[in-house]
Amino acid sequence: MKIFILEDDEFRAKYIKEHLKAVFKDYEIIHCDNVVDAKHILESSVFDYIFLDHDLGGKAFVDSEDANTGYQVAKFINEKKIKYDKCVIHSLNYPGVLRMWPLLERTMYLPIIMWNRENIEYIKNIQLI
Repeated sequence: MKIFILEDDEFRAKYIKEHLKAVFKDYEIIHCDNVVDAKHILESSVFDYIFLDHDLGGKAFVDSEDANTGYQVAKFINEKKIKYDKCVIHSLNYPGVLRMWPLLERTMYLPIIMWNRENIEYIKNIQLI
């Protein structure tokens, strides 16, 4: 079983991985921090869970049309019909989240500031349609 994380901030990536490892004990976690690598990874592997940030490259509140955003990855997932069980958008850029969400199936929004073990358990157990 595999988890994919798109997150450019090193501290947040470590925080996300620690929380996920506590709940998803037998999962392989793949992390990347940019759109180019994300597209390659997503196209060459199958993931059970996908976790996406919007703002990448150390920037904040980036326009979704910027080439290095989670929105571009969401568009790629949609266009290429990438398969996954659940997707979680964890960005703090809510306008960016609103652009990503309609492109993705079985997706929920859990901003990074709300991550705790209970919420991660919820992600694991909820049935998204």
